[in-house]
Amino acid sequence: TVGNTTYQLTLLGDWIDNVDDRYVSQSPGTINESTLRVTDGVDTRTFGVMANTTTELGPKFTLRTGLRYQDVNHDFTGTRPVVRTTGVTTYDYFDLDGEAEAEIYTGSVAVDFKPVDPLMITLGLRAEDRTTDSSAIYQTGTPVAPVPRRVFSRIDEESLTPELDVRYTGIRDLALYGSASLRMIKGDRTYASAYDPVAFPNGAPVTNLFSSNPDSDSGNYKIGANWRQSDFLTLRGEVFHKNHEYESVGIAPVGALVPGLTSSYYLLRSEFTGTTLSAIFKPKPSLTFTTRYTYQEGDAEVTGLLRTENDSMDSKMQIISETIDWAPTKQFYMQASVNVVFNVISTIYSDAGTPVADQTLQDSENDYITGTLLAGFALTPKDDVQVQFTYYRANNGNPELADYTVPYGVSAREISVSAGIIHKVSDRLIATAKVGYFESDNDTTGGRTDFRGPLAYVSLDYGL
Repeated sequence: TVGNTTYQLTLLGDWIDNVDDRYVSQSPGTINESTLRVTDGVDTRTFGVMANTTTELGPKFTLRTGLRYQDVNHDFTGTRPVVRTTGVTTYDYFDLDGEAEAEIYTGSVAVDFKPVDPLMITLGLRAEDRTTDSSAIYQTGTPVAPVPRRVFSRIDEESLTPELDVRYTGIRDLALYGSASLRMIKGDRTYASAYDPVAFPNGAPVTNLFSSNPDSDSGNYKIGANWRQSDFLTLRGEVFHKNHEYESVGIAPVGALVPGLTSSYYLLRSEFTGTTLSAIFKPKPSLTFTTRYTYQEGDAEVTGLLRTENDSMDSKMQIISETIDWAPTKQFYMQASVNVVFNVISTIYSDAGTPVADQTLQDSENDYITGTLLAGFALTPKDDVQVQFTYYRANNGNPELADYTVPYGVSAREISVSAGIIHKVSDRLIATAKVGYFESDNDTTGGRTDFRGPLAYVSLDYGL
């Protein structure tokens, strides 16, 4: 801290080096059965630096600024051989060797204004410049007769986000708040579809080059109130509105039949409005009930090249959740929670006009329920025991629609139970060990992805 200004500098680094193999059985039990082996390697290095300042300009004004730079380097490798029952091996690709780099510059400035003691107004502006370059070379065919291929892309995006936040606490036990933000993104995207680097050593042919100019505006607005009705009850209500628009115009390459003609066009508009109501009831210090209800509805418009804008969908969602926290003693605690979600995305099927079309274009049902039960107690001054049960259920599938359409609705059930011990080795080192059982039944895939079995988990946490 120097004078009225506080400075903060943060350096961060991250390294990941993984090579993973997985196997996928295709058409099992048939004469076309085959095994796909997927090998993916990643080597990622991230470096970042952040600088922030906070300056007290007087009793009513505070200035906050921030600068951030982040660089991400990502190397990736891979191969995908397909081994068939006939003994023949083909390759989706092999000898993949690629790299990508992203550079992100971010700056922000905000002013906190407090004209009177209970009123706080914050006005801020955030700007970001992001550049991503990537390229890769790989082989198709077979190792005996390889066919080289190369791809690359570049994305440049700039965004500007003004923000406004208002909070008022001048009414006893009542806090009023509101916020508004609009993120505006413009950019350029260029990419080359796969081409032969041997035939074109100086770069991709113009017929393989494509570009687009994405333009996006995302607005988020909300107002709400938090009322502490008594020592036992706190109520909160919030109304929110989201208005997003994304547009992308693609330009045909120079070598196209009509150079410069719009080759692709995509527009998406979505608008959602909703409310969230919550209540925290605390009949006694050891027991707390938290209830929340969220309702959201909205619609979207989407269009493509040479198409007029049409309503794409209407969406409605309701979320009901309840959490109970109980800590009767300093040595024991328990938490139970349940979430029930009702969600539907409508299609045009109800207006399609024919029974077959009505069956083909179904609404998308996405209802599900989750539940968790957690209990823990102090076994010794350095050991805690924890038991946990989780449950998930979705029942949106309808196999009877398979004659008309793909029944996309998810139908699945998952449960898990575990018991573990948390041991405090020292003030800085904590060890955790858990054992348990997991079971998953998935009707969506006809039961072919069901699995069940024991699980074990060990971790060490060290605080610097």
